[in-house]
Amino acid sequence: MDRPFDLDIRKNCVILTPLISEFNLYVSAAIREQIVGAAAHPVDVLIMKCGKISSIDSAGIGGIIAAQLNIRKEGKELRLIEVPDPILKTIRMLKLENQLRVFFNLQEALNAPMQSP
Repeated sequence: MDRPFDLDIRKNCVILTPLISEFNLYVSAAIREQIVGAAAHPVDVLIMKCGKISSIDSAGIGGIIAAQLNIRKEGKELRLIEVPDPILKTIRMLKLENQLRVFFNLQEALNAPMQSP
């Protein structure tokens, strides 16, 4: 998988829309690399639309968290929107709410203040 996301580069954020529906071991490195690469744009917030993600395993979550930790070092933040209930339950079950910020929609994610490091 060369490119797991389509990027929409805006003035105040980069929106990542998945081109795949399964986030797993086979794509976790590509997920991490493209999120980190998107952070090179001159914005503080990256927003991942999760509505089309049908499944995610521990490696997929690991790729997202690794990217989040990497971009936080640069003072940037990854925010998730439109997260399907099964994936939201997984995030909560694993107690990752402090690592992965989840918002209902794009406007809510854009209006949220930056999380302190």
